[in-house]
Amino acid sequence: MTNILIVDGCPSHRMAVETLLASRDNWCTSVSSVASEALELVRQGPIDLVVADLDTIGDESAGFVREARQIHPTMPVIVTSESGHEDRVVDALEAGAANYIPRHFVEDRLVQVVESTLATSHQVRQRNRLLGTMDFSHTSFTIPNDLSMVTAIRDRLQASLALFGICDEGEQIQVGIALDEALANAYYHGNLEVSSELKEQGDNLFEETARERLATTPYSRRRIFVEEHLTREEARFVIRDEGPGFDVAELPDPCDASNLAKRSGRGVMMMRYFMTEVIYGARGNEVTLIKRRAAQADETLDDTIPNSDSPVLDCVR
Repeated sequence: MTNILIVDGCPSHRMAVETLLASRDNWCTSVSSVASEALELVRQGPIDLVVADLDTIGDESAGFVREARQIHPTMPVIVTSESGHEDRVVDALEAGAANYIPRHFVEDRLVQVVESTLATSHQVRQRNRLLGTMDFSHTSFTIPNDLSMVTAIRDRLQASLALFGICDEGEQIQVGIALDEALANAYYHGNLEVSSELKEQGDNLFEETARERLATTPYSRRRIFVEEHLTREEARFVIRDEGPGFDVAELPDPCDASNLAKRSGRGVMMMRYFMTEVIYGARGNEVTLIKRRAAQADETLDDTIPNSDSPVLDCVR
């Protein structure tokens, strides 16, 4: 049985919606004319889907949707509204509403939208249950030296942290920044061999040099290789470019916070502060970024270093 909550302060509208939804044998409806009462019904549960009239809820529409999803994150909220209240609709969608039906389309489209929304919700829950059983994942990518692809792979790697629940949202942002820096280093300094010293002469010279080399061989043909190793305890990202590398001994001291103020080398420092561990390969054209669960961050594990000859940028934090 699917339980659907109707939130609507207009008796005639509420009855019309209830009649439409009652046309499905396996759908059971409950109603509320007040937002606070509706939220209490969601708390008591079980509610599988909410159809909420934004004209009833008023200016607190976004707050209603947000709180309902906090109570029941996997429960979709479909919103309806008369014309002229598009600002409320936008706010509700940004707050997490799953779908929107203009009031004048409710009679023709509500059942179809509810059916499709429930189907999608079921698929997401099933997928998340399946993914929740995954213990290990190893994926590798070979991408061209293209900034749009660099951004895409960064987003893909960052999303993996949420998949395995390795860190919270704040740390996911930090890891995204660290990945951004490592991939940018592979793109600019590794494959294009653009020196960070050019930044001291102005950003234009740095970018102009990069553009010129993108059209010149061998720089234009080089690729970036990315490996992603995920377990329940840690995420390990290995990023390698096809450039000549560099002397790792010349990296800025990760224990000297004053290096954060410098235009060059700042990315390396950010990687050090945001990741549990950062390891460079001997040639300098490969870096391994490791993020462990908080409970594991204080433990140094022998199998976390892929190459015993690889220099470690910093000690485990």
